[in-house]
Amino acid sequence: MYRKNYDRILVFKHKLRLAKVALILAAALVTLFCLADGVLADPPIDPYADAVDSSSLVANDTDALGAPDNTPAVIAATLFFTSGLRLDMGDGEEGTGDLIVHYTLGAGGAAPEISFLDENKQVIATVDNGPFQVGLSGIVTATVVYTGYPERYRYVQFWSDSLALFSLDAIEATTYNPDDDGDGILNSDEDRNHDGNLDNDDTDGDTIPNYQDPDDDGDGINTAAECPSAPCTDSDGDTVPDYLEPNNVDTDSNLAMNHADNDDDGDSILTANEDINGNGDPTDDDLDGDGIPNYLDADDDGDGTDTITEGTGDSDGDGIPNYLDPNSGGDSDGDGLTDSAEDPDGDGNPLNDDTDGDGTPNYLDDDDDGDGIDTITEGTGDSDGDGIPDYLDADDDGPGAGDSDGDGVDDDQEVVSPNTDPLKEDTDNDGIPNYMDADDDGDGIPTIDEDINGDGDPTNDDIDNDGTPNYLDTDDDGDGTSTTNEDSNSDGDGNPATNPDDTDGDSIPNYLDRDDGGPGPGDSDNDGLNDDEEDPDGDGNPLNDDTDNDGIPNYMDDDDDGDGTPTADEDFNDDADMNDDDIDDDGIPNYLDPDDDGDLIDTIDEGSGDTDGDNIPDYLDPDDDGPESGDSDNDMMPDEDEDPDGDGNPRNDDTDGDGIPNYMDDDDDGDGIPTVDEDTNGNGDPSDDDDDGDGIPNYLDALHKYYLPLISK
Repeated sequence: MYRKNYDRILVFKHKLRLAKVALILAAALVTLFCLADGVLADPPIDPYADAVDSSSLVANDTDALGAPDNTPAVIAATLFFTSGLRLDMGDGEEGTGDLIVHYTLGAGGAAPEISFLDENKQVIATVDNGPFQVGLSGIVTATVVYTGYPERYRYVQFWSDSLALFSLDAIEATTYNPDDDGDGILNSDEDRNHDGNLDNDDTDGDTIPNYQDPDDDGDGINTAAECPSAPCTDSDGDTVPDYLEPNNVDTDSNLAMNHADNDDDGDSILTANEDINGNGDPTDDDLDGDGIPNYLDADDDGDGTDTITEGTGDSDGDGIPNYLDPNSGGDSDGDGLTDSAEDPDGDGNPLNDDTDGDGTPNYLDDDDDGDGIDTITEGTGDSDGDGIPDYLDADDDGPGAGDSDGDGVDDDQEVVSPNTDPLKEDTDNDGIPNYMDADDDGDGIPTIDEDINGDGDPTNDDIDNDGTPNYLDTDDDGDGTSTTNEDSNSDGDGNPATNPDDTDGDSIPNYLDRDDGGPGPGDSDNDGLNDDEEDPDGDGNPLNDDTDNDGIPNYMDDDDDGDGTPTADEDFNDDADMNDDDIDDDGIPNYLDPDDDGDLIDTIDEGSGDTDGDNIPDYLDPDDDGPESGDSDNDMMPDEDEDPDGDGNPRNDDTDGDGIPNYMDDDDDGDGIPTVDEDTNGNGDPSDDDDDGDGIPNYLDALHKYYLPLISK
């Protein structure tokens, strides 16, 4: 029996060993597969440090890696020992702009020195002690300025030789640009057709997009060798850099390789001049849609006649040179409209009109508005009466004006000024008129997402109050930095509104924050309230608070309630806090209250006059109809007499500190006894009653004692 059990145990152990071996083999195979497939390749691209390069006297040094998570590394220098921490931002994730530091600096501690280093660990710049503040509670942020340096920094080093109590949670490059293939060309610069999609740029047609291809033009010479430093070499001066022109290809067989030939296709049109869309890059222009860019195409318009034969003349006088005009007779796309008529912006150049933004100009496009109905079928009528002919109107079926680009603004309203033709409005000059352009100002944020107040209408949102609504404004917050440059684009989508940078941590993205430099929340409208405090609904999002509904959120509005009195001037007790001033005790502080004194007449309508001459302006005086001073709180004290400090201004007297000035407070000293009941001698004047003889009348003395006459039994 024992032998049988022993044998069973041996069998079980043997099976267990086999199972372990199988698991190990399976794990190894999965690992190899993942490596082959790239799954276990480099860590995800982000603006944070990826690795610790070196550390000394630093506790939990790896806690400084990645995004902030409130688990910091601690730099523990002493007076006798130096501490240091060098962090690696990651290959292809080098920083190019300012550095946000998430930290805590203990009381009595000295801030460390910060150095920026290149990929060879050579110091580019050093900042002594940085912009750090001592003794702030919790993890806070500070921005270390990195400007004026052309080099990208790969490493960031913190170093201290004095007493340091510095906790480092994370570092974050505010502007950085990945370089996936390590060729020295940033990913964003490898978007040759400028459509925001890196995957469809493949110069050599090897199915590897340029941003992942170490040899973009496939000539056997790596891009890094052909462009060792910026600006990239352009041997023939044709605006196409050598790394995109293979040195072993001679398109026009003239014995000059493309990289040394300023007319690559030999069509007599210089390569630099084959940039039809005028964006400075000839590589993304393919007029006839044959997959060959014009600068390499001997027949640019695809009409069967070589460009060099057609020449630059304009036989039909339609504004299009013959070599770009497949039908010099007048209607290249056979849509019933002559080429010269396909110039909706009226500038005399049909080449730059591409209504549906499909890359084919209207005069070559048989469906100009891209709605699936041919231009010749739609005709020039205007079914919905929006001023846009049907063949150019993707939403023309009515009733009423449509919204062709689905941006929340009707087609006939997509104009910058009244009586302007929607066909001629192209704010970002991309060749696509606003009514067909989902991003009218070209700042990377779709028009429909620039509806900050969420009312469904982007036209009434003007954060910086410059008269230009955000959806047409390239600098939404008016701080001098364009919207597109206020985002590090760490998510790679080119849209500052997704995963936006918020340098000062006030819940307002930088591109909408005029005062975003940190550390700590700014005060964009200079009204005395920090931006994150201007959130009266308490939802943690100051963007959606616009008390006076003027299209300017409170944090950018210097008159939040629109009553004509600046927010900064509604601090009547002069304690630098507008939130505790509530003249009429209605629970709404004055700076958010359109009727400050609660007399049912709006502040803006009452004005700052003083009808009854009591030194209280009418908008703060509910009893202002004169001819003498009123008694706003009905306590038998005229408003002008409720001035215990005798400075002639009753507005700044608030004996009990409850935010309600005495002239509006029916219990001036806050002792629970109404002022009118503190007239113990019954003469109708509470100011001459001082029962405890301390020189302070009862109605202002919360600690006074009443002396009642003895009543004999």
